[in-house]
Amino acid sequence: MNVAEFLSNYADRDDRVELLDGVPVALPVHTARISRIAMNITTQIHRHLETRGCQVFGESLYLRVDDQNLLAPNAAIYCDRAELDGPDDVYFFCKPSVIFVILTPDEGSREPKRRAKFQAIRSVSTIVVIEPAAKTFMQYERASDGWSVVEKPYGSALELRHPAITLEADEMFRHIGPRTQIDGYAITGAD
Repeated sequence: MNVAEFLSNYADRDDRVELLDGVPVALPVHTARISRIAMNITTQIHRHLETRGCQVFGESLYLRVDDQNLLAPNAAIYCDRAELDGPDDVYFFCKPSVIFVILTPDEGSREPKRRAKFQAIRSVSTIVVIEPAAKTFMQYERASDGWSVVEKPYGSALELRHPAITLEADEMFRHIGPRTQIDGYAITGAD
């Protein structure tokens, strides 16, 4: 399946699906923790970017990698003026600067494959992979000879080069409690 076929079948659906190597793949349902982190990131980055000419988008805007891959990162920063000044009724952009992925329990095996797709995009300078339960992240940076990676421990700030902004740990993980397991009520709807 290509991007045009995917959009004709999936653009109006409410469930979260992305196209990975020509195959529609259902995305995992988010917990409150993952939703809060994604909202914190997009809100705080939006605040930092207001006068810098870049914009942040959440996962509802797809990222087109090629004709077989239309992915949905949790957030992405776009600085390409041609895309940002283009029509508002598009389903995807193609030239992000920074990509954010928040891991879910079901994402482990798919994450390296998606990250490789993101790394193949020439405009991408940074990929941030967040481990929500530990409140840590891996920061992948494009270098002249490939990619470098730094594991950032709990409490570390995220320092981006392009655009040049810093997010403190408490900005990313605001309102994220210590609980790591879904309680019985959330699963069954009963006490």
